[in-house]
Amino acid sequence: MKSNNVSDVVNRLNFLCSKIYPSYNVVDNMTKTVDSLRDNYRSLSGDGDDSNMFVIDGYKTCTDADMYLAVWDKMNNMRKRGYKRSEDQSMLDILLLRWIQHKVVYSFDDDVEASFHDMSWNDLKGTSINILERLPLDCFAFSFNCELAVGKDRYDGCLVMNDVRYKLNQDRSLSRFKSSGLACILISSKELIMRPFSFLTIEPTPGFEMNFENLYEANSSEYGGDPNKVYMNVLVFILPYILYLCSENSEVSQTEENKRIYRPFTLEPKHKYREVKQFICGRDTGIRIREFRKRQYTKHIGGVGSVKAPHVRRAHYHRYWKGSGSDRHIEIRWMPPMYIHKDMKNYIKPVNARLKKEGISK
Repeated sequence: MKSNNVSDVVNRLNFLCSKIYPSYNVVDNMTKTVDSLRDNYRSLSGDGDDSNMFVIDGYKTCTDADMYLAVWDKMNNMRKRGYKRSEDQSMLDILLLRWIQHKVVYSFDDDVEASFHDMSWNDLKGTSINILERLPLDCFAFSFNCELAVGKDRYDGCLVMNDVRYKLNQDRSLSRFKSSGLACILISSKELIMRPFSFLTIEPTPGFEMNFENLYEANSSEYGGDPNKVYMNVLVFILPYILYLCSENSEVSQTEENKRIYRPFTLEPKHKYREVKQFICGRDTGIRIREFRKRQYTKHIGGVGSVKAPHVRRAHYHRYWKGSGSDRHIEIRWMPPMYIHKDMKNYIKPVNARLKKEGISK
C-alpha cells in the first residue's frame, strides 16, 4: 500500500517534536553538554570513574546513546519528580533529540525502493557494521513508499540513529571510534503509533569485527531468540535503505520542491514543514528503469531450437575491500536491477553520485 506523501511523515515527525520538546532550550543545552562531555570526559555517572565504559581493542569506550541518556537523566525534570520514563520512551527522546539538530528525511524512487524488497537476509547479513561510518548523518528519517507491517500495525516512516562509539584518549577527551550499531523507531503518519527497535552491540569483543548477522543474534537473544522473526523482518526491511546511503555510488539529491521552500531554523525550531530538508534517492536510475520497461521486446532465437527471453537480475549490494595495511576497509556498491537481453545487456547502470553534504556534517 502506498503512503500518501512524504509530507505525511514530515508532519508526523514535527508533531512529535512539538509535543515532547515545546522548547528548544532542552535540545540546545543537551547538545552543548554532550559536546562538552566529548571534549573533557567526566564519567557518565558523575562519580569520577570509568566503570560504565567497555574496553575494545585496548581503549575504554562509550556510545553516543550512553552520553545522551546520562545527560537526559540529569536534565529531565520529570525524572527529578520521581517519574521514570520507560526504555522505549527514552529511546524516542534520544532519537528525536538527535534528529531535530539537522531535520533530514530521505525518500526513494518507487522502482528503486521496490528492488530493495527483493533482497533477502542472506544478501545482507555478512556486511560489516563498520560500513555505517559511511552514513552522511548519525540520525535521519526515512519515508517509505511501501508500508512495513508489524503484526496488525502499519508503518510508513522510520527514525534511524547510528549509535557511534567513542574512545577515551589520554587527555580525557573522547574521539570517534567506530559504529556500535543501529537504533530505530518505526512511525506511522496515519496513526499515533510507534515501535522501537535497537540493534546495538551488547558487549563488544576486542579485535572482532561484527557484521549484521552477529548484531542480530546478539540482540534477538535478549527477546527470547525472536521466535516470530519480527526483529529479523524489520532489519531486512530497513537495511537496504540504510546501506544505499553508505554505498559508493549512491544517488541522492534534494527534491526540487524542497529547494524552493526549505528554510532551516536559526535560534529555535518552529516545527514547520519548511524546516525539514528532504532528499530523493535513486531518481535517475528509476527513470532509466521505467524507460526500459516502456520499450517493447520480443523473444529472440539463440541458436538452433533454443529460445531465450529477456530476464531481470535482481538488485543487490556488492562488497569489496579497498586500501592496504591500517587503511584497509570494506566498501559497498549498490547494483540495481540488471535487464539481460541480447541488445540491452547491462542497460541500467548505477550513477556514481555520492551525496554532497551541503553544509550538513556528523
